[in-house]
Amino acid sequence: MIERARGYVAGLGLNSNHLLATVLVAIPLLVIPYAYKAFTPNLMAQFLTYGLLAMSLGLIWGYGGIMSFGQTAFFGIGGYVYGVVGINLIGSTGNTNLAIVAAIAASFLAAAVGGYFMFYGRISDVYASIMTLAFTLVLYAFVLQTGGDEWVIGRARLGGFNGLFGQGESSGNIANFQIPSVTVWLPGMGDEGFAFKINRTAVSGYYLVLFVCTAIFLGCQWLLRTRVGRVIVAIRENEGRVESLGYDIRFYKTLIFAIGGGIAGMAGILFASWGHFMNPDRFALAFAASTIVYVTLGGRGNLLGGFVGALLIGYLTNYLGEVIPFPQIPEGASALTAFVMEAGNRIVREAPLLVQGLILVLMVLLLREGIVPQVAKWGARFPKVGWLVALPLVVLFYGHQVTCRQWDVCLF
Repeated sequence: MIERARGYVAGLGLNSNHLLATVLVAIPLLVIPYAYKAFTPNLMAQFLTYGLLAMSLGLIWGYGGIMSFGQTAFFGIGGYVYGVVGINLIGSTGNTNLAIVAAIAASFLAAAVGGYFMFYGRISDVYASIMTLAFTLVLYAFVLQTGGDEWVIGRARLGGFNGLFGQGESSGNIANFQIPSVTVWLPGMGDEGFAFKINRTAVSGYYLVLFVCTAIFLGCQWLLRTRVGRVIVAIRENEGRVESLGYDIRFYKTLIFAIGGGIAGMAGILFASWGHFMNPDRFALAFAASTIVYVTLGGRGNLLGGFVGALLIGYLTNYLGEVIPFPQIPEGASALTAFVMEAGNRIVREAPLLVQGLILVLMVLLLREGIVPQVAKWGARFPKVGWLVALPLVVLFYGHQVTCRQWDVCLF
């Protein structure tokens, strides 16, 4: 049976390692809503949106050789545009189709314009990276100043540091209008579209995020196999040689940068729909740095690297927040004791940032290529371990989780 599967996959131009990796990844992602409480798929949807953002950076950095410190700018633009348009039109149209199109277009065009000035202006890679960082910090400073009444667009209030929210007809219900869930209307449906939500009774929003991430991942894989993708990778390797062959490297770099911006904008849409809010922190330096850590950890030479980095960092930071206690300073404690305990509390509160920084340093020192390439090497070297050990363990574990959660048949 395994040999048949290998032969079929080989006919598609893949190999058994790709099939094994696909199965090992697909099983947990597909059954998570049935294996855990509603909180877990909700959290996983957030991590996947961060992974999609990281993948957009991995695409332009790992394959195009363009280091962008400000990829989160297009994430924020997508989220804010979706929120503004969605809040204003959801009541009259019953869907967010136009909001999705507007947000992706805004992110794509913002990246295209920025890429045009950088690459057609012959700005070197280092200065281009600094410009992307400056762009997102300018947006961060701008959005922070949008708390006044003059920053109301229809029924959407930008809200400054409070974040984007809707506005009612009176101050009594000023915050009753949240950013709507992605609500899609297709021909043949009724008057209203289908809303993708994640709560105790619905997990359609989780599967929407999973579907979008999968579709964009496959689309990027296809793009890299086309003539355009091969030219982009060649530019990363040797710009001068590609230009000497008659290719306009400025056009190709602008194109891949704009595509990366559009993907980041789609991630911003999913994030705004997931949390029903958008705030200036999406433009902040800490979020931009986290995205780079995701890619570096997972491996920038692989499109899966960003997802792996985002899931791993997200799990570790949330796990630390649950298990690390916050001791209270006892009354009558000495000044030295109070100082040590307060310092410990502050360190614990900053644990997520410490984890990210520590992992980044370790990855640079130990696994320079990232986790995904190293795991791929191990899988290619020991394929039988994956088929005979890893796959049965994954099937047994998640099979047990589903039966335990759904039918209370638990072995441990």
